[in-house]
Amino acid sequence: MLEAKRAEFKFVKFHIPRFNYNETRENQGELKMQFSPRGIYSPKEGKFELSISFTGFEKNKKRKPVISLDCVAEFIFTNKIGFEEIPDYFYTNSVAIVFPYLRSFISTVTLQANTGVIMLGVMNFMEITQPLKENTTVAESTI
Repeated sequence: MLEAKRAEFKFVKFHIPRFNYNETRENQGELKMQFSPRGIYSPKEGKFELSISFTGFEKNKKRKPVISLDCVAEFIFTNKIGFEEIPDYFYTNSVAIVFPYLRSFISTVTLQANTGVIMLGVMNFMEITQPLKENTTVAESTI
């Protein structure tokens, strides 16, 4: 039997600074989802700030997005490590950790709006790993 190994980072907080919702014309319509992840890593603090811009469009429709939002999550590495030392699994797992919060927010807001609950399905975030790595910058120290 394998023993689970603890991750070298922890999830600290999550918030949504921007959200826009345009009622869909289709009840329970499927959304085409687009994610645009980016990160800022501060090696001095061991802090990684993950930002995700999310947009959901009605499938097969040409109109403005049904949902668009920006969310920001903060992670702290247990040991302060250099940018090159961030493990590959972090990039995939960080988005997967944040996604349930994003999904819950969208379903709650659309439920409260009484326009029909929008529920996002389960996602495979393996394809987001490389774009997140490429869109991550290192914060310069402020000494």
